[in-house]
Amino acid sequence: MKKFFLPMLVIGILAFASGRAAAKVGITVTPKIWFSVENFNALENALLSNTATNRQISVREQVNIPLGGAAIAFHPADAPIDFLFNFYSGETDGPFFVADTGNSAGGDPGDNGNIINGTYELKRIDVEFLIRYLPKDKPWNLFTGIRINNFEDSQTITTPGFTWNASNSKSLETETTILLWEFGAGFQAPIDEAGVHRFFGNTTIGFGSFKSEFDNATTGNENLIEGAAAAWDINTGYELFLGDNFSFSARYRMYARPTSPVDDGYNLTVIHGPDFGASLRF
Repeated sequence: MKKFFLPMLVIGILAFASGRAAAKVGITVTPKIWFSVENFNALENALLSNTATNRQISVREQVNIPLGGAAIAFHPADAPIDFLFNFYSGETDGPFFVADTGNSAGGDPGDNGNIINGTYELKRIDVEFLIRYLPKDKPWNLFTGIRINNFEDSQTITTPGFTWNASNSKSLETETTILLWEFGAGFQAPIDEAGVHRFFGNTTIGFGSFKSEFDNATTGNENLIEGAAAAWDINTGYELFLGDNFSFSARYRMYARPTSPVDDGYNLTVIHGPDFGASLRF
């Protein structure tokens, strides 16, 4: 996280300086909760049919992970831009099983068609710093900025007599940090003349890099992989305004990213679910 601190600080200073220079600054604070579902191994059928690959597959059909967070927006007066900070954090745990493709060799879990049970613990942090262009009297907006994802994943075998590797370790730890530069567009369309009821939506694509530190299931040693990364985020929803200073919103959000760099691009994690917020404007 240290190498991400400088760009985060620069954008934060820009937002603060712009606000101080303006004659009047609007601030919107939105506590949020995202009841997200993470679908791992979205391309699992392709993995299972890939007979040229010797690998074990850790299967978690679906993981429910509620994420709490907030959005804070700074609106410089008379300027067609604002500065937006988004934050989510959450964790969950549950069972998993390990199977193989039927052609692996050695003493790893899942060899010879075995099904090995275990438990996992997931932790997730998701942070965005965005600058938005909001043209006057237009229903659309454009935005860009940085996004930082951090995923910690611990998997522990519970079936007696089985371990992950020759060092007899029953647990594997993986931590992946993804840094993205995002580009996106959004809209907000009133349903009624008074603008009390509104539809809104956003779509974002991000490109950047990842760093993944993980325990090797065969040797027990810690490995490091770094490389390029890409992700896609889309959401749409409804907002109810109760006066000029307060509103409720509900949206459905989907975020797609690689399951893990360890999967060599064969797999995909799709994170989706309803997201609810309450906005207070100052």
